[in-house]
Amino acid sequence: MAGSHPPFDYNEIESIRKHPVMYIGGTGPFGLIHYFGDAVGLLLAAQPTVISLSILDGSFVLESDAAVEVIEEDGLLYPLEVFKRLGHEASQLVSGPVLTAISKSLDVVICNRETQLQFCYEHGQRTFLTRSDNASDTARCRLTFVLDMSFFPNVDLSPYNFQSYFRRLSYFYSGVRFSIDDGDRHSEFVSPNGVRDLFDSIAAPFQIMHEPICLETTEGDLSLELVLAHQSWKDDHIVSFVNKGRAVEGGTHEDGLKRGLNSYREQLQKRIGEKSVRNGIIAVMSIGYLNVQWKGCIKAKIGNPELPDLIDTAITREASRWLDETPEIVQQIAKLDTFTFPEAWGP
Repeated sequence: MAGSHPPFDYNEIESIRKHPVMYIGGTGPFGLIHYFGDAVGLLLAAQPTVISLSILDGSFVLESDAAVEVIEEDGLLYPLEVFKRLGHEASQLVSGPVLTAISKSLDVVICNRETQLQFCYEHGQRTFLTRSDNASDTARCRLTFVLDMSFFPNVDLSPYNFQSYFRRLSYFYSGVRFSIDDGDRHSEFVSPNGVRDLFDSIAAPFQIMHEPICLETTEGDLSLELVLAHQSWKDDHIVSFVNKGRAVEGGTHEDGLKRGLNSYREQLQKRIGEKSVRNGIIAVMSIGYLNVQWKGCIKAKIGNPELPDLIDTAITREASRWLDETPEIVQQIAKLDTFTFPEAWGP
C-alpha cells in the first residue's frame, strides 16, 4: 500500500465538495463544529485515553494515544475516503470523508506497534502515501489539517468553539482527557463521573432539593442513563442526548422521557399518599441506540416510532426499583414544597 493515487472518479469526496451543506448542515458555526467533530470522531472510534488539539495560524493538530485502523478496498482508504466498508451495514458509517473533502490540506500519521503510515490530501485529493517500520512501540495518531475557508466564508474561528465542544464530549467519554492549546491558553476537560457531572453543570442555576436520582440500564439495542432531581420551582427542565449528541428539535426519544417522568411521578405519589409534590424536575438523559432515524438533513430531530415505548418502559422499571430501594430519599421528597411569595412581606 504505497505510491500515489489516481484522480478520484465521481465519488463521495467529490459529492461532499459539491454539496457540503448536505453533509455538515450549513456553512456557519454549526457546520464548522460538525466538520471538526468528524475529525474527533475518527480518534474516538479508536478508543483513546487522551485527545489533544493545538491551534496555530489556522492549522489544527489533533493527536491521540490510539491508532486509527486504515483499510484499503478497491483503491480507496477507509475511513478517510469512503463512508462504509464493502459488505458492511449502513449503521457502520463513519464521517472521515467529510474531513478529507472539506480540508484545504490534511496530513495523517498513524503508528501502530509495528508500522507507521503517512498520507496527505490537498482539496480532497490524496497526494502521497508511505508506509514504514515504526521505531516506537507506542500507538498514536496525528491529524494535521487546515480548513478550506471557501466552504465557510463568513465564519470567524474562535478557540471557545472548540473548548465548548471538548467540554461537552468529556461528559460522554469519561475515560478520555481532552485538552486544547491555542497558543495563548491551555485548557483540559475530564469528567470522571460522566453524565452525572453533566447534570451537576446543567442544574447549577437551579436549587436542587435532594440527592439526584441516577438510573442506568441496557436492554437490547437501547442503553439509557438518566439523572434527575426535584427543584424548588414548578417548571420541568429536561435535556437529552442521543448517541452522545444533541437532537436540538427533540423527537420521539424526548416523548419517551416525558412519559417516563410522568410514570415516575405517579409511582412517587402512590408511595407518599395524600401529599402532592408540585416541584419541577431537572432531568438529563443520554441514550445509545444503534438504528437512530433522523428527520431533516441537519439531523435536528429523532423520528424512531418505537423509542417512546422503549424509553418509557425502561424509566418506569428503573424508577420503581429506585423508589423501593431508597425510602429515606422518598420521604425527603415527600416533604418538599415549591417556593411561593407570601401575601404580605414583613411581620
